[in-house]
Amino acid sequence: MSAHDVKSLEELQTEIANCEELVSACDEVLALDPDDETYVTEKANALSEINILKALIATRSAPPPPAEDAPPPPPKWDPTKHPKFRKTSPEAPPPPPADDTPVIHNVKDVVLAKWSGDKQFYEAVITSKLGSPTDPVYTVTFKIDNSTETKRSHEVRAMP
Repeated sequence: MSAHDVKSLEELQTEIANCEELVSACDEVLALDPDDETYVTEKANALSEINILKALIATRSAPPPPAEDAPPPPPKWDPTKHPKFRKTSPEAPPPPPADDTPVIHNVKDVVLAKWSGDKQFYEAVITSKLGSPTDPVYTVTFKIDNSTETKRSHEVRAMP
């Protein structure tokens, strides 16, 4: 920390005035004897001191830089992950049943199957079973209109 850092603006301006008086006195002596090294050095020191003091005054009297507009804070929750705002496609299958033991149906079993007309469950008879044991695909015939559809295991339920 230099000696200038603790001085007030008035004291710094007084010091500039003193340095300017010293420069003018050196100019008077150098007008009579331009080769006097002492006064040439003294004048150069006074001029550099004036520049330092003016820069210090400018930094102290300059208004503080405006605060940058901070970006808004991120939301507390992600709206894209909220179930209310998530868009579901009508063709996406519903989640599998909560229990981990899949119910295996056999051919000629009477079951409830989801009808494609209104997406409700109606009585149906399994006419064939394809696919793997972990994810079977059933062909069912609905009793209400004898229509036949292919259903995955989550679209077929046991009769209550």
